[in-house]
Amino acid sequence: MMTYGPDLIFSIYCLSTEALIQAGKKLTYYSPAIVPFSFSSPFYGQQLWSGLSVRTHLRTGHRPAAMVFVEHSDELISSSPSLTKIARLPAEVGRIEFKACDSCGDFELYGSLLALLKGIVLDQTLSGLALVPDAARHQQSAIHGFQDSELRDQALMLLSAADRALPDTHERDLLTPLWQFAQQQITPAQAMCDRWKTGTNLVNVLSQGYAREYTAIREKNLVSQA
Repeated sequence: MMTYGPDLIFSIYCLSTEALIQAGKKLTYYSPAIVPFSFSSPFYGQQLWSGLSVRTHLRTGHRPAAMVFVEHSDELISSSPSLTKIARLPAEVGRIEFKACDSCGDFELYGSLLALLKGIVLDQTLSGLALVPDAARHQQSAIHGFQDSELRDQALMLLSAADRALPDTHERDLLTPLWQFAQQQITPAQAMCDRWKTGTNLVNVLSQGYAREYTAIREKNLVSQA
């Protein structure tokens, strides 16, 4: 619960150390509105939990939302959990890791999340910065997801900022399923909860993930574009 999960890793050419740390702080600040796009852990103790991501509810405050890799020890910032880390290899200098998402049942959703993260970092209008994750906001997010109007509005703001900042049409198109989640006020975990409530065995719910629901959203969008 505290450590396992995907590290969404990327870098942006020629970011200064200051800009790199600012990017980490920005992702940390907006993390509560980013993570619901990936929520897929609504079970605990083989039962339906009271929210959408028990993992997010438990890990926030103990583990970083984002981490950046710097070259020199004097560039480290003291914080708990850590925002900065010394690069182990020269190739790791400038690396940005977003660590707060749940695992995704459909690998294509990782592309959408990475496009969103890249767009947020490239954007020059978002002003929120945080050295450590806000545990209370993450726990609110873990329970309510985009049913929380403030989080939903912030998620839509992040998508708009990323859409403006991303230079490539293909990357902007990757945001489409995320727009659907925020606009419809749903998260992937809700489809898992719905299947559980129909009496589906937990093993089957988990093995199915939410690829079917994500695919349906993608296909619906393709039809509407046609």
